[in-house]
Amino acid sequence: MSRDRATSAPLEWSYTCGSMSQLGDLLELLHGSRGTYRSVRGVLRHWLSFRLSQEAHERWERMLRAAGHSGGTAFQMVMATSAGPLAEPPDRHELVIRFWSEPPARQREETTTLAPQPHEHTVVRDGTRWWTYSPEWGAMSNVAAGADDENIGVGGGELWMALLDPSAWIPALDFQLEGEGDVLGRPALRVRGLPRAPRGDDPFQVHTQLPAGADEYRLLVDRKRGVVLFAAALLEGEEFWVSEFVELVFDEELPAATFVFEPPPGVEIRGPDLGLHEPVTIEEAARRASFPVFYLPELPDGRWELHVTYVAPRERPPLTESVHLAYHRADATRHVIVTERPASEREPEPVPYVPAGPDVEAPAGLEVEEVARAGRSFTVHRPHRLRHGLPLTVVFEREGTAIQLSSGNLEEEVLLELAASMTRMEAR
Repeated sequence: MSRDRATSAPLEWSYTCGSMSQLGDLLELLHGSRGTYRSVRGVLRHWLSFRLSQEAHERWERMLRAAGHSGGTAFQMVMATSAGPLAEPPDRHELVIRFWSEPPARQREETTTLAPQPHEHTVVRDGTRWWTYSPEWGAMSNVAAGADDENIGVGGGELWMALLDPSAWIPALDFQLEGEGDVLGRPALRVRGLPRAPRGDDPFQVHTQLPAGADEYRLLVDRKRGVVLFAAALLEGEEFWVSEFVELVFDEELPAATFVFEPPPGVEIRGPDLGLHEPVTIEEAARRASFPVFYLPELPDGRWELHVTYVAPRERPPLTESVHLAYHRADATRHVIVTERPASEREPEPVPYVPAGPDVEAPAGLEVEEVARAGRSFTVHRPHRLRHGLPLTVVFEREGTAIQLSSGNLEEEVLLELAASMTRMEAR
């Protein structure tokens, strides 16, 4: 299968139910896939629609609540930092991953993000030792970092490892055999996966790496090894999430140097950035910040907790100085997130800063309005409906500080009242 999934029509699927013995063979394949090779290298292509992924996740949230789940789950989308404010949230996210692996503890992953913005990232692991590198963030490793830092882990490989070991999908999906196909010259089983109703504590996405909330999942499973060569999630008949191998080679001898990272010329390898986002008190944040820091003197009824983080400015990784205040009610029903920066150095946010004016178009799904409260002007970023990653947000400036208040569960008037009440914390 070498066609472009972005422009081609979906695969044709035959709907013929497999026998009980065939289904048992499929489950045995999926369960035993990770033990069928000693090394693997390949290229994985992955893309998704952000809009449809959000819609699917919202539906999953409704199903969780119906199943008795009391809390929400997070929908996150990591994007490379842009050079300026985003005029419209990008819909398509696409990346290509080249990887090498000797299970269980050696792997190399080189990720190239194609959309929404170009980005490169490398992760190398050899046992407990690891290295990471990107042109923006530089190189980092826990090797020779000190006894405490050497115990710090690093992620990587989640997408392709889930396809090479799909055993976690067995309790999450009901499978239907629908025929045979061919991928990369490998005989494959065409399989339809139907999501089971979630339990109250269902960790679907964490264990499977599949997007939650799809109507169905279409898979091509290697008949020999049981690995999943192609996986697509569909919402109302439309593919919105696809992972597929475009190259896959098993049981080659991989050079030892594959799992050792050599930085580009002139790049120094630093230890783990443990202090990158340092928890502090609000008083300490006010002392460290080069700009005035503000806080909420009063909050709606209930017992609230405050967590404060100070981020120092850095060239690599590129970070603007900022202070973050996370207010959470103890019963987990309400939250307010406050981000503060120098007004002269605003950075792109998940909810972009959009200047008011007749010639400025608001991002899709977002209404932007200038409002006045308590003699001050505020910009309200109002989503057409609350979504994960797109909360109700109020943006304003005070005494040279750019302030943003966001919440997914407070009413607009309450958030505006809180914004108007913010009080400067005097450095002590």
